[in-house]
Amino acid sequence: MISKRWLVDSIERVTFTYVETVCGLLLTDTAGITSMGGWKVAAVGAVPAALAAVKTVLAGIVPGTVSPGSVVSTR
Repeated sequence: MISKRWLVDSIERVTFTYVETVCGLLLTDTAGITSMGGWKVAAVGAVPAALAAVKTVLAGIVPGTVSPGSVVSTR
């Protein structure tokens, strides 16, 4: 079930989800749309990344999917 490809793909998905979320929150904070401190941004950014990790693990259980982190069937 856990191959090197799956592990690398999972790490990439979780990392980029976190980075994208933190960048978006920092941009909205700079623009005055939100008012969050740096530590709050880091903590809130971890939530979508954790959800991406859970989805990737669950998708790894489903056989015959498009990629290691996808639940889309190849059929």
